[in-house]
Amino acid sequence: TGAAAQYAVVVSDNASTGFFVDKIFDNGTTTRTATGAASGQASPGLCALTHLGGTFYLGVTDDWTGSADNVSVWKSTDLATWTQIGSDFTITGTAAGIAIGTTGSSASDAGVWVAVNDAGAVEVLHYEDIAGGSSPAWREVSDAVVTGDAGSLSMATDGTSVIGVTITDGTSTLTGFWYNQ
Repeated sequence: TGAAAQYAVVVSDNASTGFFVDKIFDNGTTTRTATGAASGQASPGLCALTHLGGTFYLGVTDDWTGSADNVSVWKSTDLATWTQIGSDFTITGTAAGIAIGTTGSSASDAGVWVAVNDAGAVEVLHYEDIAGGSSPAWREVSDAVVTGDAGSLSMATDGTSVIGVTITDGTSTLTGFWYNQ
């Protein structure tokens, strides 16, 4: 019929302080839904996107020349309006890769997990309130799930408690797991 029914989402650096978000429909048409998603970055770097229960989650790196990079996570239900989850998380070095995944059966900030290659050590970040009150924050739950040279980074979850992280450096593939208790 030529009707745009299903779509893929493409996120790309807008060469300023955020990211473009585009829908690519199954009939070949495209729609730009946002021109400054995750805006406020000093120098947008890498990004990763996932979806759960009607909510899109976007993990981004912010490249800081001469100092440690930042990681931030944003969410949207319409791909046009993006809200940051918590505050930026500063890593110790240069971000060489980012991946994002979710656990749970419905959208929840506490179900978002991020893997970031921090200068060769892949760290797993989780948004949680370890004190059990009302002060959730991004926390590094594992500081070296996988170590290796910068390469492609991916994440998968079983939807409940197992988070798998894989890095490929061109000659080998390394996999690590984090078990959320």
